[in-house]
Amino acid sequence: MGAAGVEGQFVGPMPIEDMLKLLPVVDMKTKFVPSFEHDFFSALDTQDEEKETRDSFIQRLEESQAISGFQLVNSSTYSYADSKPLVPDVVAYKQSVAVPQNSIDYMELELIFEFRTQQDKADPFDHRATKDSIDSESQLDSTESQHPFEARGDANKVCPRRIYNYAKMWLGAQHRTHCYIVDIGDPYARIIRFDRAGALVSEQINYRIDGHLLLEFLWRHSQTTDEARGHDTTVRMVPLDDEKVKLAQSKLYQWRPQDHNVKVLEMDIPTSAGGVAHTVYVWGALSEPHSLIGRATRGYPAWDPSRPEGEDIVFLKDSWRSCASGMEKETDILQTLNKHGVRNVPQYLYGDDIPGHRTITQDYTEAKWNAGGVAKDVMKRVHIRFIEDVVGLPLWEFENPRQLVVAIHDAIIAHQDAYQICGILHRDVSLGNILRRRDGKGGVLNDWDLAARYNIETHTPLKDKRQQSRSGTWQFMSIGLLEDPSKVHHCIDDAESFIWALLYCTMRYMKTSIVPIRLQNTMEDLFDQVNRGLPGELNTGGAGKQSFVTGNRFSFGGFVVNDNEPLTSLIAKLFKSIILEFRIRLAGSHIHIDELIEDHQFTREQAQETFIRETNELGVQLYLLMESTLKDSLSKDWPKSNPGWHDHLRHQNS
Repeated sequence: MGAAGVEGQFVGPMPIEDMLKLLPVVDMKTKFVPSFEHDFFSALDTQDEEKETRDSFIQRLEESQAISGFQLVNSSTYSYADSKPLVPDVVAYKQSVAVPQNSIDYMELELIFEFRTQQDKADPFDHRATKDSIDSESQLDSTESQHPFEARGDANKVCPRRIYNYAKMWLGAQHRTHCYIVDIGDPYARIIRFDRAGALVSEQINYRIDGHLLLEFLWRHSQTTDEARGHDTTVRMVPLDDEKVKLAQSKLYQWRPQDHNVKVLEMDIPTSAGGVAHTVYVWGALSEPHSLIGRATRGYPAWDPSRPEGEDIVFLKDSWRSCASGMEKETDILQTLNKHGVRNVPQYLYGDDIPGHRTITQDYTEAKWNAGGVAKDVMKRVHIRFIEDVVGLPLWEFENPRQLVVAIHDAIIAHQDAYQICGILHRDVSLGNILRRRDGKGGVLNDWDLAARYNIETHTPLKDKRQQSRSGTWQFMSIGLLEDPSKVHHCIDDAESFIWALLYCTMRYMKTSIVPIRLQNTMEDLFDQVNRGLPGELNTGGAGKQSFVTGNRFSFGGFVVNDNEPLTSLIAKLFKSIILEFRIRLAGSHIHIDELIEDHQFTREQAQETFIRETNELGVQLYLLMESTLKDSLSKDWPKSNPGWHDHLRHQNS
C-alpha cells in the first residue's frame, strides 16, 4: 500500500452485514425502516466530466432519502489550504452547518465519498483474497504476501494514499474515535472505517446491482448516534456567549493560538474509582497528532475552575495508549514515580481511560474472512486523558545555553531516579519530552507512555523482551536501536538519546562551526538518515550518527560551539567517554567472545551470554557517568553574554 504508516493494518474484506451492525439505529423499534430498491443506482449516468458524475450521484442520493438530516456537497473542484490532495470528491455535513464556499471544513465533516477516476480506477484491495491465501503465500520471499488483501502494483496505490490522507486530516481536525469513508470505483463501492489501530474495509459492493446495501449503510449512518459516527462527545465547543470563554481565554492567554478562529473547548476528564469528576477548558493545543495510526497525542495547557487560584492552570494529555503486552498506563507509571519521590517528573493529578473509547479494528484480525492485517500488526489502543501539574517550556527556548544544559541535567536525574529507585526505563528520550520549567528553575522529563519496568540487577525487561524492543523518536534513537530494530532497549540507549538531543539543540539553535548553508543537509544526514525496509519490515538507520562518532571527515572531535568553550568541551567529552567507548566495545565483540572461549573454556553460547551481560554492565556504568559529566560542566564558568536560542534551520529556509 502506498500510505506510509498503515501498511498491513487494513482488515478485510468484512461482510457488509457486519459493517452495518457497527451503526445501531436510534429508537429502531419506533422508526419507519425504508425499503431500498436493489437497482436504485442502475440508471445512474456516468458523465464524461468528473463534476457532473458527482452531481448526478448526489442528486440520486437525495432522491433516496437515505441520508436525511445531512447535506451533500460536491467538493471535487474545491481547495483546502492550497492542497488538492486533501480535497475529497463528495462530503457530507449536518443540515445545520453553514457550508463554506469553495473550501473543505474538516472541523464539520460527517462523511467522505471518494470516486476513483478512469485514470486511477484500480481497486486498492484484492476482492479475491481470502484468509487461506495468507498461509499459502507466506512461504514466498515477499513481505507483501502476508497481506494479500492489499492489492499490489503502483496503479493500486493512488487511491489508498488519498483516503489515508483524508482520514489523517479528519481525525486530526476533530476529536474523534473513528470515521467512515466510502470508496467508489464504478460500479463497485467499499466502506472503510478508520480508527487509531487501522481500518476495517468492507467487501466489495456492486451498487448498481445491490444498491440497497450502500443505501442502508447511509441510512444507518444518518440515524445512529454521534458516538457511533465517531464523535468524541467528551469534548465540546463552548458557545461564544458563554462567560467561560472570556475567562478561559484570560487564563490561557500566554498560550493563545496563532489562529484566531480556534475555539475554546471544554473537556471531560475521566475519573479513577472513587475519583471526583472534572471538566477543564482549553484554547489551542501545544502538540497535535502527526499520524493516523498510533498514539495521536494532543497536549494542552488547561484551566480547571475547580482548583484554587494559582493552581488552576494544568497540563492535559490526551492520547491513544497501546495495550500491547508489557505496556503500562502512563497514569500508573506517573503515580509510581510520584509515590517514590522521583525528582523532576510531572505530578499526576487526575484522569484515566475514557470509558468506551477503544479501537475495534484489532478485534477482527482473527475473523475467518480476514485476508488483511494480522494481530501482531494491528494493535489495540485505548483513549486516555489525564492532568499533570507542569505546563513546561520547550527545551530549545532557552535564554542562554547554560539553561539548556541545566534542563537536560535535571531530566537525566529524573531518568536515573526512575531507573534506580523504581526499575522504570523511559525509552523515549527526545527533544519534545525534555521540558524547561516556566519559572526558569531547571527541567522536567515528561511523556512516560512508552516506559517499561526492568530488573535493575540484570538490567533486563521484566516482561517479554520482544515487547521491549525499539521505541522512541527516530532523530534521537541510539545507533544500536537504529541499526537493529529487534535490539532490546537498555539504559545506555536512553543515555545516548540525551546526548543526541543536546547536540540537536546546539546545532539548530546556536551558532557553531557548521557553515550555515550546510546546516540543513548536515542535520538531515545525522538525524534523519534512514534505510527504507520492504513493506512489512521496519526501517533501519544510524549510519549518519555512526560517522559523526567514528568518522574522520566530520565528527564530534571537530565540532565547535561558537564562543562557548564549556559547551564545546561537554559535547566532546560526552561523545568520547560514553558513545564512542560503548561503540568500541561493540565493535570488538568477536574478539571478546573468542577470548572468553579460550580463557574460560566457554561454549560459544556461554561466551555470547557473558559478553552481553558484561556489555550491559558497561552500559550502566557509562549511563551513570553522564550525570556527573554534566554536573562537572555546569560548575565551570559559562559565558555571561551568550545569546538565547535562534532557529538557524528555519531562518535558512525562510
